[in-house]
Amino acid sequence: MPTLPGMAGLALHRVVQEGLTNAAKHAPGAAVAVAVTPQDDEAATVRVEVVSGPGTGPPPLGSRSGGTGLVALGERVRLAGGTLGHRVTGDGGFALTAVLPRRAPAPLPAAPTSARELDLARREVRKGLARAIWIPLALLAALGALMLGVAAWTQAQSYLEPDDFARVRLGQTPARLDEMIDDWPEHPLDGPPQQAPPEPSGMDECRYYRSTMLAAVPVYRLCFVDGHLADKAEVP
Repeated sequence: MPTLPGMAGLALHRVVQEGLTNAAKHAPGAAVAVAVTPQDDEAATVRVEVVSGPGTGPPPLGSRSGGTGLVALGERVRLAGGTLGHRVTGDGGFALTAVLPRRAPAPLPAAPTSARELDLARREVRKGLARAIWIPLALLAALGALMLGVAAWTQAQSYLEPDDFARVRLGQTPARLDEMIDDWPEHPLDGPPQQAPPEPSGMDECRYYRSTMLAAVPVYRLCFVDGHLADKAEVP
């Protein structure tokens, strides 16, 4: 039987032992064949197979097993870097097969043992934690600044100077207002503020403008009929 390194060698002997034990327990008198074959593959493995024929007599009393031996064997083979399988053969026998590595697995990298290495490892962990905390905070701050900038720009587009509001006269058209006032707002507000008083009846359209850059209310209301200013008011 070939010699395999470390846990693989122990697993190989254990597979053969388990196969012979199972044959004696469950198929007394049956022929048993053991084959260990090196595999021509890049993984450099060995295939071991224990095949027992059907028994020639009844199994001994108390020989039934719950299969825990195969479960434990499968774990041993897995830890050695291999795989385990089993099947019933065509003539009613049983085959136990394992594929195991012929080379010892590469050793794991050694853990840092010096005080300097431990200190460097702790620093890297702290840096990772700091990045995980500060990067989302910085992104939130940038998003907040962007939203404030958009809000300020929106307010500036709908802001009407108090002096300009005082110059507005009934009967003027929107074109006349834009011509008369150099800094006429680009856009009115989307609608009246909450809890604003009702608009005058008979108006075709009412537009609302900010009266200050620092608060949402009060606002200026300009209402038009037939394209002419018919009402102006400061809405509280």
